[in-house]
Amino acid sequence: MIQFLFPAAVVIGVGSLITWAYNADKRNEKIRQEMERIEKERENYLNARNIKKPVELVSANYHGKKFKNVIEIKSIETDFFRKKERAENELKELARLAGCNIVFNVKANRSEDYSGNYYYSIWSFSGKACKTDIF
Repeated sequence: MIQFLFPAAVVIGVGSLITWAYNADKRNEKIRQEMERIEKERENYLNARNIKKPVELVSANYHGKKFKNVIEIKSIETDFFRKKERAENELKELARLAGCNIVFNVKANRSEDYSGNYYYSIWSFSGKACKTDIF
């Protein structure tokens, strides 16, 4: 009877080992795909930082010429910065990183922060990044 159970245990053990190896391959494939995605995002980020394409900002109060052929709208928002220009440049950089060349409905968000007795303004910008063929 012991001789009969031992081979069955080995078969069950081998089956579990094969299942584990198969699942490990699936996990490795997912990890590889995630690494490729991260590497692609990194390359896009570095390209966007190196290629200074002009990004146009259009205020939320703009009522002028309507733009044609607007493609791919993404909402973007910056973190808060002490300098308004830095927050604006960060918005342009985020749009460039997304592959867009114009940002519509740009809104400046002002808040206050303090350090000790000193209060200062901090700025954040938000808008909708788009691709258009106006340039």
